[in-house]
Amino acid sequence: FIPYAFMMAEYGAAFRKETGGIYTWMDRSIGPKYAFVGTFMWYSSYLIWMVNVSSSIWVPLSNLIFGSDNTSTWSLFGLNAPRTLAILGSIFVILITFISSKGLKGIAKVASVGGIFVTSANLVLLIGGLIVLVGNNFKLAQPIDVNAFISSPNPAYQSPLVIHVFLVFAIFAYGGLEVVGGLVDSTENPKITFPRGIKIAAIFIAIGYSLAILFEGFFINWNNVLSGKDVNMANVSY
Repeated sequence: FIPYAFMMAEYGAAFRKETGGIYTWMDRSIGPKYAFVGTFMWYSSYLIWMVNVSSSIWVPLSNLIFGSDNTSTWSLFGLNAPRTLAILGSIFVILITFISSKGLKGIAKVASVGGIFVTSANLVLLIGGLIVLVGNNFKLAQPIDVNAFISSPNPAYQSPLVIHVFLVFAIFAYGGLEVVGGLVDSTENPKITFPRGIKIAAIFIAIGYSLAILFEGFFINWNNVLSGKDVNMANVSY
């Protein structure tokens, strides 16, 4: 993550007067052909990710309202749960698209609401984790020893090759960092300010990501909670 952030910082400083973000960066580095292919793949991945988010966002909403994930019981017009979530996801995408079509003010409002929720969730995690830790007489739900830092409690994550699968999840810690490349030409004194901002963000994200994993171990035990049959890829992060 840190090397990636440094690369973004260097690109931003080198092309500080250019518009177009990562497309311009790649165009100036490897030519328009590969810049187009790379940017197209980038946009396509975001499209797939947005569709995934629009269908899975109902899991944390269910947790917020009902205290548990009961999306498997939801039904609209007699449809089963997966089709119901698909319809809700489609409505969500249409709503966000409509708001975004009204201009930057609409996008800013959506982004600000999302930012508030993300910040609040992190605060709840940190404060709640400390409260649980104190309430349990400083006994961690997931014990920490030397082996915990080199071996996963998940039986399926024991080989070095499979452990690298975690990178698929870890990428979300910094995914989107390249998006700010489109703002470098609007930054005051970008040669210094932009790289500095990227590096500071990288440090904060790396520390925050590590603390979040640690604090979750204060109140979640993998064998008792995360290994259950009701836990899946859609709700495990919530």
